[in-house]
Amino acid sequence: MCRENKRAVFLLDTSSWCTVRDQDLEFHEGELQEESTPRRRALLGSRIESQVAAMKLLCCSRETERVGVIHMGGSLPGVSVHLQITEQWRKNETGTEGILSDYKPGPSDPPTSSTEDSCPDPMRILQALNLCLDMLRDDRRRTQESDLYDAEEIDRITMFLCSPPTGFGDLEVSQAFNRLVTEIESLDVRMEIVMHPDAYSPHYHVRGNWPKYDAGSIPRDRCSKRDMESLETMFKTNFNANIAKEDFVLTCSMYNDVFFQGCDSQDWVKEMWETCFADECEGFPNSFFNWKWDDL
Repeated sequence: MCRENKRAVFLLDTSSWCTVRDQDLEFHEGELQEESTPRRRALLGSRIESQVAAMKLLCCSRETERVGVIHMGGSLPGVSVHLQITEQWRKNETGTEGILSDYKPGPSDPPTSSTEDSCPDPMRILQALNLCLDMLRDDRRRTQESDLYDAEEIDRITMFLCSPPTGFGDLEVSQAFNRLVTEIESLDVRMEIVMHPDAYSPHYHVRGNWPKYDAGSIPRDRCSKRDMESLETMFKTNFNANIAKEDFVLTCSMYNDVFFQGCDSQDWVKEMWETCFADECEGFPNSFFNWKWDDL
């Protein structure tokens, strides 16, 4: 029996790092025209735009029933529920646009050049993930009158991260960290993480992985290998096996066997975008096709 994608909670990185415009998204706005290099660079999208585009691709391609969104700034006050889990994230049968159709969030943190902003609080990740679990648990109770997991349903937490998780490794020995891991396992929630190269430890900056960083332009504020290993424990992933690309949409497309399991083709994903969000696929990130699935 095919399992249903019941609920998805998306954790967006809305720290000040999300405003950097380095995402080659090329949003669809009708018939595409050939652009010069200067023009294309002017069209680079921000990291938060790319996170939202990737989120919408995952929602529509998985035909998720209920979706919620949490914003995570660089400090604890920047963590908040931005969209309670709802069925109204997509276009309905009458053609009324859903909440995510024109979703354009901004940063949670005020502009600053302080050290606190450049090295975000690692506790924000634990707090945000706890909020995700609370949302899933509450929605299960509302819709099923139980917080027990239904074996025929899939609930997910997907975290996007473009700021370094500096200090996260120090939390692994804490009760809060271990309690969260235990709760994730007990609720049987699938965990995903999509990272920007800036969020990686220098240990993972192998020449050739990210060409634009090969010239010695790696950002100074980096997390440690231990921080990365703690994230691997939390999300049960292997960052050596799934090295991120420069933008979130391209990363998801490149690892389509992970993020688009069961999708017949990239064209089918685009059709689902139109079904869920906008006629003529307005706003669709054309960079999704920069990695051709047929080439695998």
